[in-house]
Amino acid sequence: MGRRRPSLRELTPIDEEWRTLAACAGADPEAWFPAADNNNHGEYILAKSICATCPLRVPCAEYAIENLEAHGCWGGLTPRERQKIRVDRGMPPIPGVAAA
Repeated sequence: MGRRRPSLRELTPIDEEWRTLAACAGADPEAWFPAADNNNHGEYILAKSICATCPLRVPCAEYAIENLEAHGCWGGLTPRERQKIRVDRGMPPIPGVAAA
């Protein structure tokens, strides 16, 4: 018998397995991490559209917010969008990311 897969409710951003269940699993990472990665919202259109359909969008975004991810689109949020959330929550800013 194989190991039981956890339900979405059981997964947390700390669990690595949540990433394998995300809508982006197996997709080309260039959509989430464009070469320029200059926080230009337009460069993340494809990633944001896929993230919008993902049941793990919130834990993905929270993972990036909590772990100071300075690059890429996580949970449909760009680095600047995550920076704004951190500032709004009274958290230290993400180093190297301009304010939104």
